[in-house]
Amino acid sequence: MVTQDYSISLETPHFVVPSANRIPVNHYPADMLAIPPSRMFLIRDALKKYKEVEGADAPTYDASQGDGGASLPGVPADILRRATELQIKHGTAYDQPWGTPMFRKAAVEQYWKLDSATGWGEPNVCFVQGGRDGLQKAYSAMVALGHQETGDALVVSRVPWITYNWGPYMVGLNVLLAPGNPAEGWRFTPESIKATAEYAAKEGRKVAGIVITSPDNPTGRTIPVEEQIELAKVALENGYAYVLFDWIYHW
Repeated sequence: MVTQDYSISLETPHFVVPSANRIPVNHYPADMLAIPPSRMFLIRDALKKYKEVEGADAPTYDASQGDGGASLPGVPADILRRATELQIKHGTAYDQPWGTPMFRKAAVEQYWKLDSATGWGEPNVCFVQGGRDGLQKAYSAMVALGHQETGDALVVSRVPWITYNWGPYMVGLNVLLAPGNPAEGWRFTPESIKATAEYAAKEGRKVAGIVITSPDNPTGRTIPVEEQIELAKVALENGYAYVLFDWIYHW
């Protein structure tokens, strides 16, 4: 908590936090690569051009921006109606930063069906405005709560979802591709996770975290839970501050 020091003249500028707690001047943003726009948001425009050539009735399948039922089944209409009714009943006033309590409770009891004996419950649930928003918040948390420094490594698979290359970079992390074998679907292995930690250390960097994706994008491989647990344990044992499981399209 910051308190006002009334001994300081109101006629001069004054920093909010004490000198020891101020963020040092750092010029790294000036040296960063320009972050390219996500091609995912260009697919829809490309499909329009495709239809201009192939005809308006040409079949297309576009899940690039959530689809929402445009060409894939999408969310059932009954669920959308019930969600709308709940929103009207709840109102639009500000809620808690982590989400509506009722929504949290439903996620724990009906969606994940978490066993209270695990120690997991409503306090462990945080709702975000889409997957990208959640990932950015997670990367920022890794910086602030892990080794507490920018410039560390964020580890992803050798052939990652393209957004993984740039999201961490935006918040001051350097994305590091783990070793991967195309014959094995670029999968993480305990050996690749260890080798990546050793490589980062030689570069003078700690590892802020690793992202384990299932089903994997772009390979589509679903990683067995037991294998995910093994990979996470190896990562934590080798100095990775955080393990982030990105379970895509979980229904």
